[in-house]
Amino acid sequence: MDRPKRTGNWTPDGKAERVALRRDYMELTPSQRAEQVIELSRFMSRVAEAGRRQRGA
Repeated sequence: MDRPKRTGNWTPDGKAERVALRRDYMELTPSQRAEQVIELSRFMSRVAEAGRRQRGA
């Protein structure tokens, strides 16, 4: 099975991706960070709800 080619700045252990994400996060204002947390919370709630529905089916 062929893996898709990766482009850009990446490393096998994911360090480059984590550094880039951390840098992007640190550039956000406090209100933008709060909005990201709220959006992530909503997303995780939907994932949890989907898991509960799947277990119940």
